[in-house]
Amino acid sequence: MIDIEKFPETWCRMWSEDATFAHELLTDDARQWATRTAPRDSVLGPAQTEGFISRYQVDVGNIFVPRALVVGTDWWPTPGT
Repeated sequence: MIDIEKFPETWCRMWSEDATFAHELLTDDARQWATRTAPRDSVLGPAQTEGFISRYQVDVGNIFVPRALVVGTDWWPTPGT
């Protein structure tokens, strides 16, 4: 399995450019559910996911990028300082 810190970036790279990352990111019994992409509901494990994503890259071709989630406000300047 991949380092959790690298998971978001690698997940996006898997969908955008290299479907083989599925073997680093998913367990043998991993499933994904999507309301818009019904065929993905039946995909099980990294090998099937790699195949699904490879077809998706050709058919759809979206580029995915990770987004940062900031939790807490310690870094935010105090008003008036």
